[in-house]
Amino acid sequence: MEESEKDLVEINSIKEFVNDSRIDDAVKLIALYINDSTEENYIDRLENIIEMLLSIHGGRIVLRFLIENLVIDIPSLLENLSKKDSVLRYTFLLLLKTISEQESDLFLPYSEDLLNSDDPNVREADLQLLIYMAGGDIIIEDESLIKSIVFKLTDEKDFVVQKAIQTLKAIGEKSPSIITKILTDYVKENSEISENEELKKM
Repeated sequence: MEESEKDLVEINSIKEFVNDSRIDDAVKLIALYINDSTEENYIDRLENIIEMLLSIHGGRIVLRFLIENLVIDIPSLLENLSKKDSVLRYTFLLLLKTISEQESDLFLPYSEDLLNSDDPNVREADLQLLIYMAGGDIIIEDESLIKSIVFKLTDEKDFVVQKAIQTLKAIGEKSPSIITKILTDYVKENSEISENEELKKM
């Protein structure tokens, strides 16, 4: 059996378990499916699982369980994703948009550590997830996290700086006073960001 056909059979089996409310069986099969992946097809398999779960009734509950129990490990996922090209990274992150907006508590605990990753692609991906979260129901008011985002305004990679600006704008729509306070304090200490034209528009 071809790999793609085998994937389809396994995905359909998982879907049937979820539709029949056999959540434990679905989770076990998903864990086997993901653990059986290689470095080359890990992202493809995760994409298959997430797309399928988001498309069926009860799928979001299963997805939440998978993330809570580290069957889908967000830090490992972003690190693996960083090795891919930017188009694939962004396409995959879009898959996480709905769940990060609606289930932000699954992602926020990792956010600050991921912002300090040595890999700039991981830092950028984490900032993108924070933009999605800020667009959901929550109000991000964690000063430590916001300061970590502000620190990215002096990141060595310009694309991370630009994403940090977008993130602060997104958070600032609901928490303008805390963003203004932290930015004002930080700009006083860092002359290089006080000249940033994009920042002046915030």
